[in-house]
Amino acid sequence: MTRFWISRLGSRLCRLVLLPGLAVLFVALGAGEAGAPSSGEPQVHRPGTGEYQHLWLTFDGGEPSAKAFVGLRNGKSTTVWFLGGPVPGGAKVSGASRVLIDAHGLAVAGNAIKGRIVLRQVSVKGTTLLADVTVTIDAKKTDDGFAGVWSSEIRGGKTANGSVSGILTDEATIQASQAFAPGIDWPSYHGPNGTNRAVDSSALLIDDLTKAKPVWRAEESVLSGWGTGVSSRYTWLAAFGTVCGGSSSPVVADGRVYLFHYIPAGEPDAKELAKVLADFEKVVGRKPLAIERASLVDYCRPVADTVVTCLDARTGAVLWRVVFPRWMGNVQAHKWRGLNPSASVIG
Repeated sequence: MTRFWISRLGSRLCRLVLLPGLAVLFVALGAGEAGAPSSGEPQVHRPGTGEYQHLWLTFDGGEPSAKAFVGLRNGKSTTVWFLGGPVPGGAKVSGASRVLIDAHGLAVAGNAIKGRIVLRQVSVKGTTLLADVTVTIDAKKTDDGFAGVWSSEIRGGKTANGSVSGILTDEATIQASQAFAPGIDWPSYHGPNGTNRAVDSSALLIDDLTKAKPVWRAEESVLSGWGTGVSSRYTWLAAFGTVCGGSSSPVVADGRVYLFHYIPAGEPDAKELAKVLADFEKVVGRKPLAIERASLVDYCRPVADTVVTCLDARTGAVLWRVVFPRWMGNVQAHKWRGLNPSASVIG
């Protein structure tokens, strides 16, 4: 049985979450905005059974080649991540941009990988939708992975195609090759013993993140953080991947990563939504796409569900998640100076 302890310390709402057989977490949260509703019953979720796999794809035929990571559970995609800017058949981007994955349905069945990915390329600092792209993949198993073809279509009619290759890795191999050394933890915001200093390790640090080796993207997506989040002065940007989900620091303990974030919930404020939609049309010069409108609606929701997620640090797979329905206000801000709550593993 999951037990929860709740109290207030000054302006902080403190929750002690006891998850038998898993971990003990202490989460300190902002008291929320005025009018924030009382909480609902916490809900513990675990992913379905089945192997979690990594699929690394390389798309050739475009300029330059595009690379993507796909997480699969029971042979079906649960997360997709394009590394860098290029996407197969997408727009050629000169400035800063981001790739938003709107939908995906890749599946490994027998000796084949098939499916599609729906994505948007958007500018980071502007209000421009660079491309709305659907990529289809059809590949067969080979001696050293998968090989086949891809095709894409940009909304408006432009099409492209090329070759795709991939490497599929099973869960046991990933866990063995990316295992964490015992005791190499960062269990709270201030690190081991609250000293802001990691334990001694032979691991080498890098000064340039472009030299970092990507190893996985979390099976569960987390919304944008403050600093890259939407501002109340530029609400139309919420349509382009900037809806906030908090800015907590991930913590690591015993080979697990713990994340705190929140998801907008509740019925949107009708008056605010009407203004946000009108501002979008005025600034962007068109009506929002359905997926863009959904993000604008999320911006206008008054409350949020608090979520604590536990990931396997070796694979990025979700081990469990706890959802606290309607436990805080939906804080949407670019320069938020309030609390940035992070989980602490205390047992």
